[in-house]
Amino acid sequence: MKPPRNLKLTVVGDKSVGKTCLLKSYVYRSFPEGPYISTVFPFLPDEEYVYSKGIDYSGTPLLLAMWDRVYSKKEDDFIRSLQYDQTNIFLLCFDLTDKISFENIFSLWNPEVKRYCPKASCFLVGITHYKRSTFSQIELFSSYLILIRTEKVMVCPKRLKKDLSPCVTRSMGRDLAERIKAVAYLECSSKTKEGLKEVFSIAVQAAMGSPPSPPKKENCHICDSRLRRLIRLL
Repeated sequence: MKPPRNLKLTVVGDKSVGKTCLLKSYVYRSFPEGPYISTVFPFLPDEEYVYSKGIDYSGTPLLLAMWDRVYSKKEDDFIRSLQYDQTNIFLLCFDLTDKISFENIFSLWNPEVKRYCPKASCFLVGITHYKRSTFSQIELFSSYLILIRTEKVMVCPKRLKKDLSPCVTRSMGRDLAERIKAVAYLECSSKTKEGLKEVFSIAVQAAMGSPPSPPKKENCHICDSRLRRLIRLL
């Protein structure tokens, strides 16, 4: 039997965007409920967790080590280099209902990843889209009432929705993925599992040098032109 090939996947993004739930739902196939006590690596900061999963990739055994990364201003370059060292795959994660976490991908996480691992495969991942529509409707309705009560200038519903919705749209995600030259933009829900398996399978396939399986259009957008051409040939 062949020894497993090691792949390192590092998940980055702001706190509370769902990175740990993403990994736990994928590894343990269940959404974590209630308080969670982290597993701490002894030589790394308390906010760093490591998970692993064995994968059979076309007859080749793989051991996927998944690192849960949390930003801390107290870190120095040495600690950060340890965290990112030998990473093959980066998942740049944000919460689809939090535009600040989305904007930080461009301003913080992508520059940091490119600085330490310029050759790693990067994927932009929007998490928790199962609550996007409900959250948007609530926030939109509340903002609409505020406009009426403060007697501000009224705008048409379409303009109101575009300006006030707190959620990141798929087109916004695709545009950012193209801008930062990510391999793909993907959306998933850790709770409903929708798109969850595809995030990791597409990332592993790309890291192994194979074209990803044709993705569902609503959950994935392949940015890499070379991979797009290969997918068309499948």
